[in-house]
Amino acid sequence: MATIATMADDSAESDNADSPPPSAGAPAAPAALERRSVQAPVLATIIAALIVGVFSFAVVGFNVLRNDIGSVRNDMEAGFAQVDERFARIETVLVDHTDRLARVEAVHGAHTHTPEQP
Repeated sequence: MATIATMADDSAESDNADSPPPSAGAPAAPAALERRSVQAPVLATIIAALIVGVFSFAVVGFNVLRNDIGSVRNDMEAGFAQVDERFARIETVLVDHTDRLARVEAVHGAHTHTPEQP
């Protein structure tokens, strides 16, 4: 009898194993809701990570751009300092030549380099 009872138990288990899963109506809906409830936080996390990544790139890009602008500004200031130095040298030479010309005119008394005014 024990053999028959074991066979009955085995057949009951095999019937359950061979039987199709419960209908998609009632039990499948909670599984779909469970999948959705897991997907929502995952998608939200992915979207949040993308947004944080974009803002991080923007901040890094802004800082790099600001540093580049500072470098350009320093280069421009150095260039303007060189131009100012050249203008100062030109002005020194011009003043020197003007003084020499004034001395020559004072010695000769004539203004030959300017046209006469009627």
